[in-house]
Amino acid sequence: MNPETTGKAPAGTNRILFSYAALGYTMPEQIQYRTQLEGFESDWAYRHENHIVEYTNLPPGDYTFKVSARYPYSDWSDDVLSYHFSVMPSLWQRADVRALDFLLTVLAAYAAFMWRIRHMKKKAIQLEALVEEKTQALQAQDDDFEQMSKEDALTGLANRRAFDEYWHHVFEESRQSGTDLQVAILDIDHFKRINDHYSHLVGDQIIQRIGSLLLCEQTHLRHIARWGGEEFTLLLAGTPADGYRYFDGLRRRIAALDLNDIAPSLSLTVSIGVASNHQTSDYVDGLKKADQV
Repeated sequence: MNPETTGKAPAGTNRILFSYAALGYTMPEQIQYRTQLEGFESDWAYRHENHIVEYTNLPPGDYTFKVSARYPYSDWSDDVLSYHFSVMPSLWQRADVRALDFLLTVLAAYAAFMWRIRHMKKKAIQLEALVEEKTQALQAQDDDFEQMSKEDALTGLANRRAFDEYWHHVFEESRQSGTDLQVAILDIDHFKRINDHYSHLVGDQIIQRIGSLLLCEQTHLRHIARWGGEEFTLLLAGTPADGYRYFDGLRRRIAALDLNDIAPSLSLTVSIGVASNHQTSDYVDGLKKADQV
């Protein structure tokens, strides 16, 4: 061991051996030693008469090995021999590599965090879109149910519920505004006889044909509905004279329908009762009077 030099143990060194000896002309075999490895040991270690000390698995770093000697029962010599050396770190133990590794770990964690945030945002957007889609589907379904609840399945016209709500509303408006309205109930004559003679299928086709004709009359009428069975309700804006002219013409147009495609030699007539909003006390009374005419 040359105390004037500084040694470097390569990375991965797992065993360092020091051999030492003190010069003594009298009983050299009785010389005692103590050692200390600064950077690893905090105090001296008594070695008795041993000339060798070994260290294993020292971590990378700078060290100073010190040794002093004495004869038994005397003081330790003030002459301390020191040797400075370093254990080189492996690549993964170097401070700069560790710093880089830490930085890469932080960046990876940040990237994973940001990916998670983006993934969660994407999932949130997808969830919002799904909720919106389901909401729209439910709304469309509600609208369909609402329409079905107010639509006659056979003719596609408004049903009795829809007409009653509308008639109630416009009746109250007309009372305040003074508008003339004529409410009418159209009844297919001898409809039971048609069902009995031709069949209920033919009866349904007759109702559909009347419904199709009434749909073509929408430009003249405020509202049209199948009130139930063979009865239809109609609402016309105008005076009683206007109502008489229009509904009489409608009755004649229905009587002139060609129904041979439904049943040969089949003819059809209808009765139409009409009541004016100014001749009734309320909207229910208007329908009663139209049904009694």
